[in-house]
Amino acid sequence: QNESHWREHENRYHSVVTAMQEGVVLQYADGRIGACNASAQHILGLPAAEQLIGLTASNPKWQLICENGSPFPEEELPAQITLRTGQACSNVVLGVQREPNNRLWLSLNSQPLWREGDKLPYAVVFTFTDITERKQIEDALGLSENRFRTIFDSAAVAITLVALDGHYLQFNTRWLEMLGYTAFEMTQKKNATLYH
Repeated sequence: QNESHWREHENRYHSVVTAMQEGVVLQYADGRIGACNASAQHILGLPAAEQLIGLTASNPKWQLICENGSPFPEEELPAQITLRTGQACSNVVLGVQREPNNRLWLSLNSQPLWREGDKLPYAVVFTFTDITERKQIEDALGLSENRFRTIFDSAAVAITLVALDGHYLQFNTRWLEMLGYTAFEMTQKKNATLYH
């Protein structure tokens, strides 16, 4: 009966992991990947999940990158931090450069797996979601904001944005020059009191 209970528990666990939209990977303390779900295979664009089994973080097929484009240090990977410290990691953004024009962005989380009496985890489970589309939108918005800021600040005419309560939200250099206020002074004023 006890063995049947454990088998049922194992089947339930396997069904949950298989059905998850997040990629789920089990990595042992020696760095080897022991298991993964179909979502991990799909997100990473691998034809079979088995291609991950046995790999280690030190022999990836892709270049791992930080948000600023620099190489992502292996020791800073969430799974490595969790294995080294026993602490979980959440929402770590990591880029995977698969080909020159093919960059995948992931948000990773990691949780340690313990055996009774061990001081460090024997393995880590890390999950990840594909945030590539969200990252592209954020990057496009950032670029658009930078363009707006450049045009706004360098305009030859005075420009300001005023909140409904009359406080000045934004103003360009020409606005300050025309009125003779500093940026700090301008933030303290309301439109209704500007000319008093």
